Amino acid sequence: MTFLESTRKYNLNTIFMKLPYQYMLPEIAFIIACDKQYTKAFEICIRELQNVELSQSICDKVYKLIGDGSIYFSLFEVCYTNNFHGAAMDVLEKHVSRMPHSKVLKLFKGREKMGLGHYEAFKEIFDKVEKIKDYSSIYQRLTNYEVLKKKFNLCDYKSDGFALSKTTK
Repeated sequence: MTFLESTRKYNLNTIFMKLPYQYMLPEIAFIIACDKQYTKAFEICIRELQNVELSQSICDKVYKLIGDGSIYFSLFEVCYTNNFHGAAMDVLEKHVSRMPHSKVLKLFKGREKMGLGHYEAFKEIFDKVEKIKDYSSIYQRLTNYEVLKKKFNLCDYKSDGFALSKTTK
């Protein structure tokens, strides 16, 4: 596993042909995740190995290697759909900023018949987060406006009989 984590210079087909599948599932899951087949990798960890911690570890390592934030939604989705709700909520809590809220809500909505109540609760939370983002954007634009206004006012500064302004040529 150390070799696989330290480099991306290997041929997947050769490795798959040489690895005994049933004994190397964690390594295979890691390789598959590095190939951006996240759902398949996490299903090996969760369904076949029943090891949520391994899936979380692989997720973090592959994210550090590749930098693809969608890996966290894939982990969340596999945990949630396989009824590891606690693990799914941990992933959501830690990495919500890397997940598309619409996909999370769609997943919750599709499973709402189970009576978990996640859809309504998280819809409200995500709506508030979006409002905060909107307010933050407005604040940022106002701040930028104030900075530009101050810079513009500096252009009108007069020194030694020379005026810097928009009319000066």
